[in-house]
Amino acid sequence: MEIIMRKYVRHPDALSEIGAGILIVILVVALAAITYIAIFGSINPDSFKKSTYVAGTAAAIEVPLAGKPQIMTYLPKAGDPFHYAGQSNAAAGSNVTLKLISPEGQILYPNMTAISGNPYGKTLFIYPKVSASATQCDYLVSDTMPTGTYRPLVVGCWTLQMIDTDLPLLIDSYNVKIDHGRVSLPSACGFIGSSSETFYRSDCSALTQTVNGPMTACSDSPGNMPCSTFNRSTSVSIPNDPSLSFTGNNLALSVWIKPIRASSSTSDTTNWYTMMGKGQISGGVETDNYQLVQIGNRIYFEWTDPATGRHYHVMTSSTPIQASQWTQVTVTITNGQLSLYTNCVQQPINYYQSNYPTDTTTIAPVSVNLGVNSNNFLVGMQNSDTPANRFYFDGDMAGISIYDRGLTSSEIADACSGNYIC
Repeated sequence: MEIIMRKYVRHPDALSEIGAGILIVILVVALAAITYIAIFGSINPDSFKKSTYVAGTAAAIEVPLAGKPQIMTYLPKAGDPFHYAGQSNAAAGSNVTLKLISPEGQILYPNMTAISGNPYGKTLFIYPKVSASATQCDYLVSDTMPTGTYRPLVVGCWTLQMIDTDLPLLIDSYNVKIDHGRVSLPSACGFIGSSSETFYRSDCSALTQTVNGPMTACSDSPGNMPCSTFNRSTSVSIPNDPSLSFTGNNLALSVWIKPIRASSSTSDTTNWYTMMGKGQISGGVETDNYQLVQIGNRIYFEWTDPATGRHYHVMTSSTPIQASQWTQVTVTITNGQLSLYTNCVQQPINYYQSNYPTDTTTIAPVSVNLGVNSNNFLVGMQNSDTPANRFYFDGDMAGISIYDRGLTSSEIADACSGNYIC
């Protein structure tokens, strides 16, 4: 066997081709840099900055309260110097934003002002804001466990993200499963009556509200939540929106009222006061997606069945409303079954096939079937082409929540405890 040794010599032309390729790359990069400077004036040094490194853990823990609700925690353990965006007495290092994504897709940025100094080794407790003036969009972060009143998180998988605010780049992402909490957020909730009060969809986007007539703020509401005074000539209108329209057999309405009057007479129309609704009376024909009304010292709820065109209402046979006293009113419908509560107590109701509170002919309970319409959502008046049928509210109102489902017993209890249900 003969072994033949060959010597390979690189051709000079190959070397020149490699050199030419490198030169072209350098020229392209230089040209790009010159073009960027010509347009933007300079190159941002952050473009060359590496992302902040932070190693931590996130978890769900139980709060020592009834029902064992859970909150989220986050503990940064080691990494580069950083501080939280919005914290007090910020430590040196990168500015890092803590971001939450709920199981329903909400994007939330909790208030960090209660956190101070170096974040490492400090467990954060993350939970909905407890204040009665808070909405479903308000979350707090504290370095101590919350005590007293607590608003449950929505059950499901939450995402907690740490974001390098300056770049911006995602530092890390954690999944946190909440097993004990509320089923879902309201379709819409908040406060009505002034430019400083906001009514929100469940994704935290604000609904546009128009105040009609003079309206003033009141100051003695349950839990010190924002409230507004209606004077039989004022109302709030919110344009038709999917978050306010419902079809099928599930719904809940929740509101606090403090009426000026609560007469025992149900036949005198001057004692009829509309709380909220999404309906219309035109040419003597009434069509309601839903309508909640105070009739004297009773509560009245009505709707139009889209399948049959029939109009139904229920009214309490009890008299739970008192003048000049706050009352929490909740109507909840689950799979067509309607229940009505005042101050956490379920009230006896009668069913009627009519839109007249004076009707005395009761019928057997029917399954509620709701039909959407394109009417505005009104607070404090009924939508009617006849002024005499508008039935303006007279008194104070606060804390409206609207759900596309019935409420659980714990949610009803939370609403009437003086804690805003959002």
